[in-house]
Amino acid sequence: MTVHAVFTVRCPACSARYPVDSRKVPAGGVRARCGKCPTIFPVEVPDVRVRGSAAPAAPSSRPRDGGVPRPFAVANAADRAARLARVLVSDMIRYHRDRYDRALARGTLREDFAEEIRRSWSEYVRRVGEDLAHDSRYFQDELNATLARGEQLF
Repeated sequence: MTVHAVFTVRCPACSARYPVDSRKVPAGGVRARCGKCPTIFPVEVPDVRVRGSAAPAAPSSRPRDGGVPRPFAVANAADRAARLARVLVSDMIRYHRDRYDRALARGTLREDFAEEIRRSWSEYVRRVGEDLAHDSRYFQDELNATLARGEQLF
C-alpha cells in the first residue's frame, strides 16, 4: 500500500527547509533547486511504514557528526561522490551554455572553464571530503565524459 505524506527536505548547503508532497516526487526521485541559494540537490521519498508503525524521519542533509553534508537517499560515499560530480559538471554547462558551446567549438574548454572547474572542485572536496576527492577520479571522469564529451582533457 502506498502512503502519501508531506515530508521535509533540507538544502545541504544552507539548511533551508522545504515541505514536499510525496505524490509530487516521481519514482527514482527528483532534483530540486534551493530557493535561498544556488544549490541543486536530489530529493527522494523516504520509506514510510504502514499500519501504525512510526515513519522514519525524512533524510537530513546535515550529518550527525557535523562534517560533510550528505545528499539524500544515496547510501555509500562512492555513489554520493559520483552523483555530486555529475551535478556539479552538468551545472557548469547549464549555467554557461553559450560560453560552453563556443569553448567546445574552439577547443578551449580547459581555459574557458578553469574558474568554474576550480569552484566546482572546491565544492566537491568540501562535500565528499579530502580523502575521497583525492583518491578517486569521479570528478575528473565526469569532466571528461560530460564537459569534454568523452575526450580525455582532464
